[in-house]
Amino acid sequence: MDSISAGEYLSNMMELCEIKVIFDVRIITQKGRLNHFRRPLAYRF
Repeated sequence: MDSISAGEYLSNMMELCEIKVIFDVRIITQKGRLNHFRRPLAYRF
């Protein structure tokens, strides 16, 4: 049960991180700051 909950937690965190990256990239591209997009996508994790 602990391993299942841990797996679900990790999968949920991965989905949230992917959504956050997509959201951040959209904001950055809307502001025209493409130089920030060259950073690694995992710089905030």
